[in-house]
Amino acid sequence: MKLARSQKLLAAVAAVILLLLVRSGIERRREASREGESVGSHRAASRVSQKDGMSIITIDRATGARSGIAVAPLAPGVHREECGVYGRVLGPPPLILLRDRHASAGEQAKKARLDLDASCKVYQQTKKLRDERGHTGDRDLAAAEKRWRADEARARAIDERLNDVEREARAQLGDGLVSWVCDNPRRLDRLIEGNDLLIQVAIPACGTPSPPQGPARIKTLNDTVISAELISPIPLINPAEGTTSYFYVAPEGSTVASPGMMLPVRLPSGPEARGVIIPESAVVWYEGRAWVYVQKDSEHFSRREIRVETPVPGGWFVKDGFAPGEIVVVNGAQLLLSDEFLSQYQLIEIAI
Repeated sequence: MKLARSQKLLAAVAAVILLLLVRSGIERRREASREGESVGSHRAASRVSQKDGMSIITIDRATGARSGIAVAPLAPGVHREECGVYGRVLGPPPLILLRDRHASAGEQAKKARLDLDASCKVYQQTKKLRDERGHTGDRDLAAAEKRWRADEARARAIDERLNDVEREARAQLGDGLVSWVCDNPRRLDRLIEGNDLLIQVAIPACGTPSPPQGPARIKTLNDTVISAELISPIPLINPAEGTTSYFYVAPEGSTVASPGMMLPVRLPSGPEARGVIIPESAVVWYEGRAWVYVQKDSEHFSRREIRVETPVPGGWFVKDGFAPGEIVVVNGAQLLLSDEFLSQYQLIEIAI
């Protein structure tokens, strides 16, 4: 019995001591707050109220300006879901070989056509003379016709060889790159000179719809992201791997990439979604969740949660819950968060 009474007495004493410590801590914090009043003057001028279960923070313009609070309208944004694959950097030697083969066949075809034109003119002139002289020119006409027919057959064979070079190239590389070789050498020169990167991207059959729509985003070795333009699909498909490959071209810039390197690639997939871009500077974190302070009018702000599932350069793309042009705090949001929760601590002090 005496032991039980002693335990109860000790518990009561402990409770009193705890209460005194809490009150002492609150007084010390109040004293520190008074000493730092000039530093935290924005808190003295702010007021937190509740409306429809939502905290509303009131800060006049002058105090907001002194505290460095800045606002900006949300910009509209468009985003498409992405899937992650890898791309292999390709070197220019195969394209240089193709260019040289095509150029050689083209020169041969050009010369064969000139020879054909010349022999055809000789035949026409010989035929005219033969008609004027009668049968005395039959032998010369037969020789001119034989040369003309031989040049014609040769020109046809060389044209077919040139077509074979183009068909083989299209079968291996697709129309996009072959058109650079045949019709747009300046783009090919950029690849050969190292101003652009050629990247082969293999897409699983169950991945993004074919063909992909829009540019790809490629993460380089120095952690920068560059945009890559789709050139064309690669006709050769590997049924065993179940993949389809595409050629992309990206500006080389300051990227250090060697042929054979594998780089992460993000490809657009699915329909476009419209929403807004939340700047990174507007986001504050509390209890593991992301929040933004929205300006209700010139002096009132409220906190709203956002979903940070879709990062974009400079912030996050948000599809729902915000409207383009809506005003949010882009600088000083952490001060508003401090104001909001300082009011809760004050309520605890009053209750104690």
